[in-house]
Amino acid sequence: MKNLKLSLVQQCADTPVCSTIAGAQAYCVDPGSSGHYVMLNDVVLSFNNKYEQIHEMNWSAQCPEEKIVAFDLLSDEMILCAVLKSGVVLTGRPGEDDFMIEVAQCIVEPDVYVTAAQWSPDFSTLCIATNTNILFLSRDFDLITQDELNPQRQGSAELMTVGWGSRETQFQGKVGRKAREQPNVDSIPVPVDPTKDDFSASISWHSTGEYVAVNSVDAVEDVQVRVVRIWSREGELISRCVPLAGMESCLATRPVGNLIATARRLNEKRSVCFYEKNGQRRYQFDLPTSRDRNSAGVKIDYLAWNVDASILAAYFVNEAEKLHWVDFYVVSNYKWDLKYVHECSSPLSSVFWDTERAEKFHMLTSTGEILSMSFEAAYDCEDLVAIAVDGCESRVTDLKKGTVPPPMSHSTFSTESEVIEVAGGFGLIAMLLADNSLEICKKSAEGGAGKLVSLSKFSLPKKGLCYNLQLTSEHSVSAIRCGEFYEVLQLDFSSKDLQEKLLFASEVPLVWQNVTQSSGLIIQEADGEWAQIVDGSRQPFILKRSRSGWSRKCTWIDSGKGLIELNHDHELTWNGNVLASNVGSYSVGTNFLLFITLEYQMKAIELSALGSLAPNYIAGITGRPVERGATLLSHEKGGTRVWMQMPRGNLELIHHRSLLIHRLKKLLDDHDYGTATSDMRRQRVDMNLLYDHNPEDFLEHLEDYVNAVNDADFINIFVLNMSNQDCTVTVYGDSYPGRKASKEEVKVKNVCQKLRQIILNIEDVERKHKLFTVALSCFVKESDTLIVSALSELKNLAQAAGDSGLELQKKWLLHMSYMVDAKVLFEHALATYDLGIALLIAENSEWDPKEYLPLLNGFRSYKPAAYMKFQIDLHLQRFDSALKNLSTVEGRFDECVNLIQQHSLYQPSLLIFKEHEKRREIYLLYADYLSLRRSFKEAVLLYAKCDAPEKVLDCYVNLSDHKSFMKLADELNLTQTERLPKLLKMASALEKTARWIDLADVYRCLCSEKYSKNIMEALFKGFQWSTALREFKDVHEKEVLEAVQSRAQMVENSIASWRQNLDQHSSRLKEVISNKKLLFEEWLTGERDVDNDAQSEVFSETSSILSRSSKLSRMSTASSRRRKQIDRKKRSLKPGGQYEDNALLATMKDIYSEIDNQQDEMRQLLTALVECDCLEEATNLQKSLTALIEYATKLSQSVWPSFLSFENLPGPIHELCRGEDGVIRLPPDGFLPQRMAIEPELVRPVIRQNIEWKLDILK
Repeated sequence: MKNLKLSLVQQCADTPVCSTIAGAQAYCVDPGSSGHYVMLNDVVLSFNNKYEQIHEMNWSAQCPEEKIVAFDLLSDEMILCAVLKSGVVLTGRPGEDDFMIEVAQCIVEPDVYVTAAQWSPDFSTLCIATNTNILFLSRDFDLITQDELNPQRQGSAELMTVGWGSRETQFQGKVGRKAREQPNVDSIPVPVDPTKDDFSASISWHSTGEYVAVNSVDAVEDVQVRVVRIWSREGELISRCVPLAGMESCLATRPVGNLIATARRLNEKRSVCFYEKNGQRRYQFDLPTSRDRNSAGVKIDYLAWNVDASILAAYFVNEAEKLHWVDFYVVSNYKWDLKYVHECSSPLSSVFWDTERAEKFHMLTSTGEILSMSFEAAYDCEDLVAIAVDGCESRVTDLKKGTVPPPMSHSTFSTESEVIEVAGGFGLIAMLLADNSLEICKKSAEGGAGKLVSLSKFSLPKKGLCYNLQLTSEHSVSAIRCGEFYEVLQLDFSSKDLQEKLLFASEVPLVWQNVTQSSGLIIQEADGEWAQIVDGSRQPFILKRSRSGWSRKCTWIDSGKGLIELNHDHELTWNGNVLASNVGSYSVGTNFLLFITLEYQMKAIELSALGSLAPNYIAGITGRPVERGATLLSHEKGGTRVWMQMPRGNLELIHHRSLLIHRLKKLLDDHDYGTATSDMRRQRVDMNLLYDHNPEDFLEHLEDYVNAVNDADFINIFVLNMSNQDCTVTVYGDSYPGRKASKEEVKVKNVCQKLRQIILNIEDVERKHKLFTVALSCFVKESDTLIVSALSELKNLAQAAGDSGLELQKKWLLHMSYMVDAKVLFEHALATYDLGIALLIAENSEWDPKEYLPLLNGFRSYKPAAYMKFQIDLHLQRFDSALKNLSTVEGRFDECVNLIQQHSLYQPSLLIFKEHEKRREIYLLYADYLSLRRSFKEAVLLYAKCDAPEKVLDCYVNLSDHKSFMKLADELNLTQTERLPKLLKMASALEKTARWIDLADVYRCLCSEKYSKNIMEALFKGFQWSTALREFKDVHEKEVLEAVQSRAQMVENSIASWRQNLDQHSSRLKEVISNKKLLFEEWLTGERDVDNDAQSEVFSETSSILSRSSKLSRMSTASSRRRKQIDRKKRSLKPGGQYEDNALLATMKDIYSEIDNQQDEMRQLLTALVECDCLEEATNLQKSLTALIEYATKLSQSVWPSFLSFENLPGPIHELCRGEDGVIRLPPDGFLPQRMAIEPELVRPVIRQNIEWKLDILK
């Protein structure tokens, strides 16, 4: 559906230049510099891209009065090459004065002359066709091979057949036999008209240079006809094309694929026929009937595809009427459309496509005018009316009415001449015709979809070529006219005569113009420069020169005073700021800009946000995947529909999510919940948006929502799809920028509770019954525990309905069965103790009666009702409820005890039997259970409540609580004999657990004299030196002295050991840190092989700063097994280990902890030494520990520095540099990793300084 539009016209209309090159024989262009080379009868003139002559080369002296057959620029070496009719080849470099002569070696006979010649696309082979032979020459003009021009042998790839499957071998009936007897018109030779055909050959190379097609005149059945043969670049005949009656001389090889095109005229009809490489005819299309294209007086002088095979150009000549024009055809969905027609003021001397720029077409007229036209393909769609041009007929598709697959359409609009450009706006459509006329039309209100009616038609002055047509108002259009200057014209068609107004004139080629309402005239020049024209004067514009030349497509947004531009680098910009790269097409509507990237993702941006987009915002937008090759046609302004054209040509309609969400947001703001719900249901939008768009507003208007929708099915869909997740942050986050998710997950609860209340409060009984399923859905959705409540509500409402209650009950239970499994629902029905509902559920579920009738009958047999409920609870395994129901049944206490013991219902039993007469038995039962679990403290509480002092004593014994034991024993008046075994049991337990002070107290309770040694030993082991001296110095002086001295020596040894270990570990730690720092620096500088140093971990640079990643980067350190391995390694002091520094720090922290704890004992120990007259030992011990504490405190400053460097961090380097994503990145020198784990080893230990343990007498 795209039309061809002129994007740039470059014309040399300068009278002196035109008169100089008038009558030129040949013309070529330098695709790199856009220089022009014109070959006259005696000289070759060189022009730059501004058509200024820069050089002249003479060639007439070498070959006077010779006819030029081919003239090319070999652009790889910048050599001009001309092939003359005599076989002489002239070569020369631009800038030289004369040509060199290369004589083709094979042309030696006087009657042999060259009729056609063409270089291969890579300029390696020159194919020359004479009147008798075909020659292939190398780049050095050496003969590669020579053959007859029309050999009669079969080609190497020519299709061979023996007739099987042909028309003659098939059953065709009587009609078929008669048809078979008639001659095939395609195979009847039609002689070449010598008045229209000069009998010269035509040559066309394939773009790959692998083969070349040659169209020549050959005698078939003594008739001179045109035939096409395919040759390889080595000169081997590949195939002969199937004979075609009425074939003409033009020939074109498609650059992409294997098609070869030629023209034919037969039975007053002219067609373009396509052959394959093997010579078989594939298909054809008929040319339009306008301009007498089918008459015998018209000849196709040139036929060729552009470089990318998107446009087929045909040059027509009507000598009788002195008419010349060029047709440009485009194919889509196998339909060839005439998209553009250029009328020539005079015959063309040379015409050809640019060899590098596919959109550019070059022409040279016999009067010396040089014209270069650049095309672009674009859609013409105004107010969703798409127009596809096909010559004099335009196909009109009204997208509002429906998508019709091209080439079909809703209607057609015919014009007297071919349409070459279309512009739409303001409800009008302007058409520029090939005969230089302008026709204005509009969409008809009558006559069906897409019907156009003509309003007026005007003839334009023939002063130049018009392009870039745009409607500027309801009464005027603007366009660029290329003539002597580039003029921007405004054409007013409000009156009968067309009024022309010049807005701007420039010598620089113009490519785009737009007459805006607020900013005047905006233009873009061919070099990409932008300008603003105000009152005829040039003003600076907000946009700078585009890097990639002129734009492919521009759209001015008058409301936002901005320009959307898509350049040739596929960059989509807004006022020069790049919005997105790799954009293939875009469409602008009232509120949104839509575009499809080259990765075929469709994205949308609100126009109001274009000027304030954050960097990389568009890259983060979630796009909608579309088919590869899809192109945006248009989208509905203010709506949601988007139309795309697929690569096959068909149209597809989608509803874009962003447009849809924008519409839904407006509907929800207007509280139009009915339309919003319908659209969401139809377009499968998450119903959570109803709430998430504005939670407070929706809850406030929830009753309005129910009244607006009033459909239980739609509301149920909303309820059942509800989730606490905020869809405006997740799924539709692009449409709600800046929205943050709520931390409170109360959406489902709040909506269900309020919606359920609204439904249950409906006064209209019939409407309440209709919407009651919504209330049931709210019960189930809020929590599974509310299913029983739902069933209870269902039962009550059904009972109130009277006779229709049973049917309603079945209907509502059926609805619940959709949400809850039938077995689960059956069990919840049993939980209501209503066996009738349970029976109804089972029947609706179509279960076998043998499955549920015995169960229900069994429940009915239990009496009283409380015992039946107990049995139902047992079946449902609701043991707490079962115990509660059973407790109300008289004579069933034993069953209660069994139930409590069987299912460990001890804790619930305390509450259930709180006021029961058997509560003491329950307390005792629970206390015994706690004693078995060795929870003696809690058991004491319950034993005390049920008056069981003996069991309380046993609990105290098991707890080794001698104080509570003695207190209760005194209250119970127990004798010493009764106390003795229990106290000894406690003493044994205390000794095993090293509770020495409590052990001494227990022995005192037994007998101080008998167990005095036991008391003394317990005090020694508990380091209670003051108590030991006070109680035993007089009696056991020797033993006390030995114990005190022994402990002092032991502490002295520990102090020495601690000092030695601190020295050793701190020295080793410094060495480890130094080695780590050196290794890290060598890794950074690349002096060492990281693979060997880091256990074969491979690092590679990944950023501008030095950053390396490991093959083991993804290895997790969080697994339990891995963590345990690391913890073991952190305790290993093995030299060279990965975690040696961790182990050293952990070991030193343990030493610091031991030193700190030692202070707690020192006050008593030093006092005991003084009392035992061991002053020297006490003094030395105090000095030693004081010195150690001072040394350790100072050492901690260096071992655990206040300011960390990288090498101070414990652990292997690759683990320290592991990021959150698991990737290992080494930081640059002097920096710490991105994140650090605060290991316990990193925390500096502290030795308490506020403990008064020193004695002044020892200082």
